[in-house]
Amino acid sequence: MKIRSGRVWINMIPKVIHYCWFGGKPIPDEYKKYMASWKQLCPDFEIIEWNEKNFDVSENEYCHEAYKSKKWAFVSDYARLKILYEQGGVYLDTDVELLKPLFPMISKGIGFLGFQNEEEVNTGLGFAAPPHNSCVKEMMNLYRERHFLKEKGKFDLSPCPVANTVALKQCGLKTGRKFCREIQYLDGLDVYPITYFNPINPDNMRLVISQETVSIHHYAASWTGKKRRMLRNVKKYFGGGHCTTGLCIYQGAIFGNSKKIIPDILGYCFYVLLYISDNWFTTFCYIKGRFLCRQFGCNKYQLSGGAEL
Repeated sequence: MKIRSGRVWINMIPKVIHYCWFGGKPIPDEYKKYMASWKQLCPDFEIIEWNEKNFDVSENEYCHEAYKSKKWAFVSDYARLKILYEQGGVYLDTDVELLKPLFPMISKGIGFLGFQNEEEVNTGLGFAAPPHNSCVKEMMNLYRERHFLKEKGKFDLSPCPVANTVALKQCGLKTGRKFCREIQYLDGLDVYPITYFNPINPDNMRLVISQETVSIHHYAASWTGKKRRMLRNVKKYFGGGHCTTGLCIYQGAIFGNSKKIIPDILGYCFYVLLYISDNWFTTFCYIKGRFLCRQFGCNKYQLSGGAEL
């Protein structure tokens, strides 16, 4: 449907919340609790589940490869874009909890996106768009030549914010500390500061809700490995900081090239030690870790935050 605003016709955004649930397993009770907030705060919205029964996972190679690999979250990375481009509406991850109604944000036919940090916009936080929006098409087009399966059977586990942000920069998005703190206006989409849709800091899992917060993305991160999810849980209880970098470098230098599996309990103890240690230990780990990395040649060890030595 279209309405007329002055001299411009605006595509209205349907009052529909789309979510994806591939794989056929029951939705966990924790997610159902978050989804209940959708019905409570958006009672007149239709809620549609998309899965392998009503979405053609084979129409895009990246999506199909992710589906065959049972990496459901990566199937959703493409599916959500395709769905909103064709139908319009609102997309929410199942681990998104609403704190405010969504209709005021879309009532004028303008969609929304949100920064998850200073450099990246994340569609998984929740986003809305009118049908056939040019920015959504730009994000979707990046998946046309992309493959989920890499050489030697490895997966491309790059999270969607990376691709989302690359595409949105083609639409005029600006990133960085200065720009992520103000609303940016793209073609049919407003991009909001971090505080609106991401009050949980993914680095230390601390929740800071402000007056402008619309929703909470609880970072279930079902696509990550067991060790990464365990680190998230430790961060949730102990917080995070520069000590993370120190111990990760140190641990990576010692164990980074080893093919042996470190028992989970040992890894957990490392992370707990990481968060209760003092600054001197951080410095020691950082310096010692850098030295050991050179000694053992593990200069490509990747830190929890994504940086390489």
